[in-house]
Amino acid sequence: MLFKIVGALVSVLVILVIAAVIIGALMWRGVVPAPGPLAMLLGGAGREPEYSARFYPADTLLYGWLTLAPAAGDQQASMDAIWQRFNDYIAFSRRLGELKTDFTDETGIDFDSEIAPWLGPEIGAGVIEGNPVTEGNPDRAEASMEPWDNFRAAVTIGVRD
Repeated sequence: MLFKIVGALVSVLVILVIAAVIIGALMWRGVVPAPGPLAMLLGGAGREPEYSARFYPADTLLYGWLTLAPAAGDQQASMDAIWQRFNDYIAFSRRLGELKTDFTDETGIDFDSEIAPWLGPEIGAGVIEGNPVTEGNPDRAEASMEPWDNFRAAVTIGVRD
């Protein structure tokens, strides 16, 4: 009885592996379209990284990138509409104003006149290294540390030339 169950499981696994290989080969040849996330994952292999990714160490734990200026056309019009909706939202506008005021008070730099003119549309962020603070972790410096206190992160912002 046990041999029949094991034999059936092995048969099912072999069939699944063969099916996966066939489907993978068909996607590779373009006969079957690859799902979006899989195509993005496989399509990016071997390509140059996004520009700001070059500034992060090779062993960066997590990296993300965002452009605030998509290609012209429908995409640009949609992004403009989204930004306008944010600006129309009173709480967002108020909070943004508070943040700018706090920034000016703390640094003496006016964001709108001294920083905004040279900011570019690309923003990248990465977690460079990390060791979560947990109860059993010997790197835990003190009981008041938060789980994210032992992480180092970096942000890159594109500038206009």
